[in-house]
Amino acid sequence: MQSDKETIDCVIGNPTLFCDRHVKRNIEMLIENGVADTNIARLLRDRSRIFKSSDLRKLVGELKDLGFNPSKTSFGVAFKAKTTVAGTLWKEKVDAFKKWGWSDEDALEAFKKKPYCM
Repeated sequence: MQSDKETIDCVIGNPTLFCDRHVKRNIEMLIENGVADTNIARLLRDRSRIFKSSDLRKLVGELKDLGFNPSKTSFGVAFKAKTTVAGTLWKEKVDAFKKWGWSDEDALEAFKKKPYCM
């Protein structure tokens, strides 16, 4: 975190976060995969529940396979989008793009360029 205040806010907002056995391993895994500290801090601030997940490694691999650079801000945005938008809602969003004449590949390319679109 960037400051003591942000750290305290994170702990107050999710007091059981650092008691979960997955959190430390997930943070270490993100660091090992080159995820920028600013991305980790932003995710802790905005989506701290995801650190309790047992399958974050899979998501990191998926985003890297899509071409996202873990050291860039766009990786954090894509990570947040993939953890915020459930699978069925993701499909509905892709279907909405298809109504405009887009293909699955077009929707994926848009996500890669501007992950906020999802």
